[in-house]
Amino acid sequence: MLSLKKQNITKWIVFLPAFAILLTFGITLIIVISTEQAEYQKAVEHARIEYVKRSKIQAKERVDKLIDYINVNEKFVMNEAKDEIKNIVNLAYNVIVDTDIENSKLPREQILEKIKFKLRNTRFFNDLSGYYIIFGLDGTCVMHGENQALEGQNALNLQDANGHYIIRGTLERLKKEDAFFSEWDWKNPTDKTYRKKIGYIKKYAPLNIYVGSGRYEDEIRERIKKETQKLLLNTRYGEYGYIFAYDYNGNTIAHGD
Repeated sequence: MLSLKKQNITKWIVFLPAFAILLTFGITLIIVISTEQAEYQKAVEHARIEYVKRSKIQAKERVDKLIDYINVNEKFVMNEAKDEIKNIVNLAYNVIVDTDIENSKLPREQILEKIKFKLRNTRFFNDLSGYYIIFGLDGTCVMHGENQALEGQNALNLQDANGHYIIRGTLERLKKEDAFFSEWDWKNPTDKTYRKKIGYIKKYAPLNIYVGSGRYEDEIRERIKKETQKLLLNTRYGEYGYIFAYDYNGNTIAHGD
């Protein structure tokens, strides 16, 4: 019996250190694995944060560049439209000058009839919405390419939606300048509301008239909008990045996904 107890004690003496080592190793391994998992999670979270940070910076840079481009393009298109109007008016001005020179012996009214014959039905711009106007320096409408009923009427008291005297203001400027860009609100017979026009006016003093033309600002901005939409829809960055845009009324301008 005593011998058996001694044998059991001996077994405990032999195996207890080994068990303690194994237990210590197991606990250590668990601690190491837990530590590694914690470090891994930290690394993953850090990588996620850095990715989000880089993505934000990249998105901001892309949006800032696009906004800069859109602003520059808007100015470019507006200036291009104004230059186009100016060139078109200069063409009409040259027609007036040539017609006056060719018919210098005729009375003023006959010369004006020849000018009206050449310019009345002239249309321009991509949608052919452009037309010429000719006014006398006394405010009388000599020719109106869109509304012939205005011809022969004195328009000194013509006001826009804001109460501004359109012709009076033009004539006042023509006393100081021979040509200039101008803005006014106008409503064609088919329009329901007044719309802002951007135009160019040029005086021809020998006949006491001025010729002008213009186009609606909203039509120019519609072109800018379409060009911007096309740009936004075709813009990608990174693997999944795209651009979306809304107007102030919540309407979708572009959504690239």
